[in-house]
Amino acid sequence: MRYLLLLLFVVTCHSHAKDIFTPNSFEIIEEADGVLPSIVVTNSIIRESASKNSKKVGVISGGEVVHATFQRESEWTKLHYKGVEAYTHRDNLIKQIYYSDILYDVSSKNDISVVAMSGQYFSHLPGSFFVTLQSSAKGIASYGPLSGDCFEKPLFYKVKHSSVTAYFSLTYACGNRVNNIATLFIVNDEGFNVIEFPSFTASDNNLISLENDELEIEFNSYFSCCDVMVEKLSINLKTLAYEGYKSHITLPSGNVERSEAVELIVNKVEF
Repeated sequence: MRYLLLLLFVVTCHSHAKDIFTPNSFEIIEEADGVLPSIVVTNSIIRESASKNSKKVGVISGGEVVHATFQRESEWTKLHYKGVEAYTHRDNLIKQIYYSDILYDVSSKNDISVVAMSGQYFSHLPGSFFVTLQSSAKGIASYGPLSGDCFEKPLFYKVKHSSVTAYFSLTYACGNRVNNIATLFIVNDEGFNVIEFPSFTASDNNLISLENDELEIEFNSYFSCCDVMVEKLSINLKTLAYEGYKSHITLPSGNVERSEAVELIVNKVEF
């Protein structure tokens, strides 16, 4: 039984967190399809159609930048290369990941803004991602690169709130175990406020929910099978006032070894 419990713990530590964002309070922003700039990984054959048995029409060079059409359901990408329409396997390209949300406010002189998270991603290399707010009236505010060095695609969520425009990114850091990193972006007239939360490991107890103006957050960080740091926070989206604590707990007894207040840093990013 002892060996079985140890095995289960190792698997948990190296798996990613469940979807910690409650669906009624958050909307996941889907990755963009279509034509995206991409870097060629290594010299790769391009073919007449989306099949490895198709006729070879040329070779693209490693390090070259191409624009390729990506579709979620296909392992192949289409590109126009030196006047030729051709196909290559998507694993041959480091594609740009792009998530975006368009904001339109008639009361602010028809200002149109786009909030986007973008960066380069390849399944065998860590990516580098930025979040930007681009306003047609005020310019650009940008934050990044986001913390994280893992091989997992980041996720981007919009907070469902009637009067506050806010987003969460979820990135990953690799080590002895995968750490999840949640970052909050709150849009305002000057740009946005950014709060990066302490990293946490996968646990069914991790949760981010919204009740009126209050974000309720619980993160668990496991250091071993019997050693966990639990952080609980409540943040007001309108005022950014918060309270929270972190407790070092020993399992399975549940004894609290120590408890202290959580301190957050709010980064102001302006246009």
